[in-house]
Amino acid sequence: PEGRRTYTGVELMLHRSLADRFAFEASYVFSRLRGNYDGGFVPAWPQVAPNVSIQFDFLEHTRNSDGALYEDRPHRLKLHGLYAFDFGLTLGSIVKLQSGRTVSALQHDSYYGLEIAYATQRGSEGRTAATWQWDFHVEQEIRWFRKLRPSVVLDVFNVTNENEVLDVDDVKYAAEFDDPANPYTIPSPY
Repeated sequence: PEGRRTYTGVELMLHRSLADRFAFEASYVFSRLRGNYDGGFVPAWPQVAPNVSIQFDFLEHTRNSDGALYEDRPHRLKLHGLYAFDFGLTLGSIVKLQSGRTVSALQHDSYYGLEIAYATQRGSEGRTAATWQWDFHVEQEIRWFRKLRPSVVLDVFNVTNENEVLDVDDVKYAAEFDDPANPYTIPSPY
C-alpha cells in the first residue's frame, strides 16, 4: 500500500488581548492522526536516518500497520494568562494537558532481525498516561534608563514536578530463538 498519514482536528479558542493589564488565551484541540506511515522519522523503531524508512520494504511490514499513529493525541488543552502591574512586574502562567501517545505491539521481523513488524493493529494496545504541566513566569522591567528597558526574567517549568511515563517500549515479542516452533512470539522481558 502507499504511505498514508491523515490528521483531522478541530480547535476551539478563547482569546483576550492585553487590555486593563490582563491577557488570557485558552485552546482545546480534538484531533486524530491515522494512517500507516509516521513520517520522515519512525519514533518506535531504532532507525534514526530521517526520510529513510524500512516500513514498506516487505509485505510483512505492512500487516496491521494501518491505525492510530504514534503521536495520535486526541485531546490537547492549553491555558495561558498574564497580568502586568503598573510598576513593571508581569506575572504569567501556562497550563498544558494532553492525551498519552498510542501504544502498539511490535514483533521480531525475520528479514532485518529487528522488532519492527506489527503483531496487532497499530495503536491498539492502549495509551501512555495523559500528561499535564504548569509553568510560571515572572518578569520585572527595570525602569532606570530612558530609552533602554531591560528586564529580569524568571521562568519556572513544571512547577508541581509532575512525573509520568512519557514513552514505553512497544516491543511485545522479542527476537528469542529458544522455541524453534515459535521463534518470533516469545514475550519481551521489557
